[in-house]
Amino acid sequence: GYWYRHRHHEPALRALVEASTRVMDQRQVASVHRIRGHILKRAHDFETAHNEWCKVAEQSPGDYSIAEELAKHLEHRRRDYPAALRIVEQALAALEFRAMVGDTAVEETRQRLLYRRTRLLRKSAMP
Repeated sequence: GYWYRHRHHEPALRALVEASTRVMDQRQVASVHRIRGHILKRAHDFETAHNEWCKVAEQSPGDYSIAEELAKHLEHRRRDYPAALRIVEQALAALEFRAMVGDTAVEETRQRLLYRRTRLLRKSAMP
């Protein structure tokens, strides 16, 4: 945590590798992958960051900020608009359900995903 918060990426990555050798629960494993993804994104290693976020999505399927990161990568780096749109649509469907049951904590993420969906629909329609 210390190395990551102070933007010392190499020691942070080493600490995360060390942490991953220990017995961790699913939430902790997802957290390690999430932090590694953010560090790798800052280091411009976008493909490896994407792979880390895929692992987070497997470990923590309700983490909609990770769906947003995956969609961003697919949109901006791979230019795979249909795949990005699928991720956004799946996350939005889950968020709509949570909003229907009164979960107001998801509204900010929902708004960002709605904005991204609009962008992706426009890009998908371009010749």
